[in-house]
This record gives sequence, structure tokens and C-alpha cells, in this order.
Amino acid sequence: MKGILFDMDGVLFDTERVSLQAFNDCGAEFGIAMSQERWCSLCGTTFESYKREMLLDYGASFDLASFEASRANLIKERLDLLGVPKKEGLLETLQNLKDMGFAMAVASSTKKTEVCRLLQNAGILSFFSAIIGGDSVSNSKPAPDPYIAAAHALELEPSECFAVEDSKAGIKSANAAGCAVIMLHDLTAPDCETKALTVATAESLRELVEIIGELGKGSCFNEL
Repeated sequence: MKGILFDMDGVLFDTERVSLQAFNDCGAEFGIAMSQERWCSLCGTTFESYKREMLLDYGASFDLASFEASRANLIKERLDLLGVPKKEGLLETLQNLKDMGFAMAVASSTKKTEVCRLLQNAGILSFFSAIIGGDSVSNSKPAPDPYIAAAHALELEPSECFAVEDSKAGIKSANAAGCAVIMLHDLTAPDCETKALTVATAESLRELVEIIGELGKGSCFNEL
């Protein structure tokens, strides 16, 4: 195993909670609310998929454009005020994995320019040799395209890479690409479906380093 491909939201940054809170704070004005379980089912998908599900949940007449503009402004205000919340141990984890000799890339459903901006502001952009955004590929998650593109950008095959994901859509994407998927437990809890598609679950980034170190010792990680 030579590469590690990271999702961004919920893996590098603790932003899924910010997004859900902003959804419900704005939703109070629009007369809607979303449970954590429902939010988790939408995490990691494309905006088109999100839009389709929103209109199914709240009706075809729901003013999604106004709602999303309000939610985006609220998220920006909070992130500008408090900064992007990094996952605990982020810098230490990236440095440890770099020292272990892994090439690293990001494969996110977010637009590439926004991914680069957030990574730059967090001071971690230099750790990654490639950035793949949702607009970098024809089909975003849960299709395998982002992880195939991220691996190839590192001049590797997906089978030579670990993928670190927190959402079901992302896990399906990375697994379909042929990566060895490690789930980082964020808002979405591991279940039978995710366990069948992953080689391990980490409760923290520090535990992720331990898991990758152990998996790297085996000749066939799929047996674990």
C-alpha cells in the first residue's frame, strides 16, 4: 500500500456537524427540520442528489434556492468567525502518515477550488500531492470516479491505496474503485453495510494511524 486518499468533510474537518446545525437553524425560518440520521444518508452525495432528496422530503414547491443561499451564508459566517474546525490530531496524523512514506490525496464531493481554499486556510494543503473535487470528475460519489482519479493522480492504482471515509456514499465510492476503505466514525455510525465494504473502522485520526500501521504489516489486508 502506497497511497492514502482522504475525504474532506467529516474526515479532515469536523464540518458535518456545522452543516447540520446550520440546516436546522435556517430550517426553523423555513418550517423544516432534519434528523441526524437523514442528514447522514445525504452526506457525501452530489448536490443534484441532495436537491432531488430535499424536494422529495419537503415538496416540489419548496424554495430550495433561497434556503440553500441562507444556509450557505450562515455556514460562512460561522466558519469565518470560528475557523474551519479541524479533526482532533489532524496535523499530527498527516505528519505521521507522511513520515511512514505514504503519498496522500483528497477525494471530495466539494468543488475543487473550495477544497483547496479550506485546506490552504487550515495549513495542510502541502501534505497532499493531488486534489480531486466533485467537479473534477464526470460522476461524483457514490460512483467510483473520484477515488480512481485520486489514485491515478498519485500515479497509483486504487488497489494500492487506503481510502478514509465517513459517509456511506463515500465508502461505496471508494470500495467500488478498489481501495481498501477505512471508515472514520463521525456522524454516521458503522453498520452491517459499511462493515462489509471496509477493512476497519477508526474512532479517531490517531487510531487511524495505528490501524494503517497494523494493516500495512499484513500481506493481505482483505483477510482482516
